[in-house]
Amino acid sequence: MFRNEIKSLKNIIIFTVFLWSSVSAENEVTLSSIVKNKCDDKILNWDISSATMHNIAYMWTHQQDMDKWEYKEDYKPILFFPQSDCRIIEYETNVEVPKVFSDYMPSKMSKTHILKKVCATSQVLKEKVQFSKIIFVGSFEINMIATIDNHKNQTLFTGNCDIVLPWFAHPIKSAIFRHIKNSMLEYIDLLSNSLCV
Repeated sequence: MFRNEIKSLKNIIIFTVFLWSSVSAENEVTLSSIVKNKCDDKILNWDISSATMHNIAYMWTHQQDMDKWEYKEDYKPILFFPQSDCRIIEYETNVEVPKVFSDYMPSKMSKTHILKKVCATSQVLKEKVQFSKIIFVGSFEINMIATIDNHKNQTLFTGNCDIVLPWFAHPIKSAIFRHIKNSMLEYIDLLSNSLCV
């Protein structure tokens, strides 16, 4: 009897893990991109200074005002990345509302709160970006890793966004995911451009 209970418990755990992974994959935007370094004959390193991070954020918001800008050192590195320098960046800005929502809103822009943890060594950058106050969605998070390969003259970017959509947004899920993916690609382009400054 005890063996049957263990087998039953094992089946429940397997089903739960399968169900969780199905839901997780269903709500995830993933991205992997290799970008040829744009500045030849230069050994590239990540720069997470206040000026660089501010310029990237400003360009990413399409030159919108960034209210309540905060930039500070963080002495707790991201897990499994102990030798890195870390910063906490926080601000509020207006973001463009995806076209699928713009018919239902009086404005094409929406105020959003952004909280970033950025950690870097000379060659590897890791970011955890939390977005909140997102219209129709609430909040979501993007995690990104970027690794410079000076020998191949390229940078590898990988990122993922886990987002749980409310039931009423499911019919336009692909449009929302496309908007997030395009925003991630735009951010990758800004990061790779920052290497040449």
